[in-house]
Amino acid sequence: MNKFMTKKGIIYKKSPNPFFDLIISRTGINYNSKILDVGCGVGNYLLALKRIGFKNLIGVDPYINKEITDGDVKIYKKTINELTDSQKHDFIMFNHSFEHI
Repeated sequence: MNKFMTKKGIIYKKSPNPFFDLIISRTGINYNSKILDVGCGVGNYLLALKRIGFKNLIGVDPYINKEITDGDVKIYKKTINELTDSQKHDFIMFNHSFEHI
């Protein structure tokens, strides 16, 4: 099993996507960190994070057809501004969406 060590000493399974390896190694997030993907579409990156062991994965995208729930992944048909104050996150990513805002 491929594993690697982050600067904070947490061991993760190496993902099939170098983008995730970069996020994991430089941010200090862990498997229980609450992660938000803004403009996530149908949640491909969130689902990939779920496959390598992450939990508490939330996505928002106002342009999807309907809300999606897949275990630890919840994708809401809304904008980031429509999230409630109680929905705090340890890490927020705008993967392929920031440039469209």
